[in-house]
Amino acid sequence: RIETELFDVLTPEERKNFDLSTALKRINKAMGAIG
Repeated sequence: RIETELFDVLTPEERKNFDLSTALKRINKAMGAIG
């Protein structure tokens, strides 16, 4: 998967931020579905 390949070149700090943005997108989608 592309995501995994991207992860390999990211620094630990970037990985954290990447995780955070992905999580936020998921939360926003869930909230949109509920609201």
